[in-house]
Amino acid sequence: MKQAPIQLEFENESERLALYAEAVAHYEAGSIPKERIDLGKKFKELITQGYIVKNSVRFLGEEIGDGFFANEPLEEGAFVGEYVGCVRQNNRHGEMNNYLYSYPQTDEIGRNYVIDAENGSHTRLINHSFQPNLIAKYAFVDGYYHLILLTLREIQVDEQLAYNYGKKYWIVREPPKPLF
Repeated sequence: MKQAPIQLEFENESERLALYAEAVAHYEAGSIPKERIDLGKKFKELITQGYIVKNSVRFLGEEIGDGFFANEPLEEGAFVGEYVGCVRQNNRHGEMNNYLYSYPQTDEIGRNYVIDAENGSHTRLINHSFQPNLIAKYAFVDGYYHLILLTLREIQVDEQLAYNYGKKYWIVREPPKPLF
């Protein structure tokens, strides 16, 4: 069994280098949103360590599957973890899985990238909610975008964590079942 990554991986080295070069050019041009740079500075150490809050994964039934629960209290604005997986082009029609998240860069001809976390860390098991207690944001660290999850309010021990996956996720899927 393959061990889950703690850092972003890339489908191949040439794409990694191209995305890095483009991101650095945007950084030097001042076109990366300040919030992403600030989040990168604030959470760089946790991102590079592959930190994830103490958690447990629990099976919630056939319709929902697994859920991700906090094993410690968390303050509002706390770093929960990074959504990690393989950054790849989103050109595999018919190969959709439930662990794809849009990456904020395109290639030189405008093709989209995704983070494919099918074999990623436990953060891929954080469910959707229209009343989320987390928010997903991109942080810019060392030439790469990192999708991080932050708490929107205080979290209690044994509370399930969830964020809003966004409208695009539900275009090709059944509407979600309420969690809370």
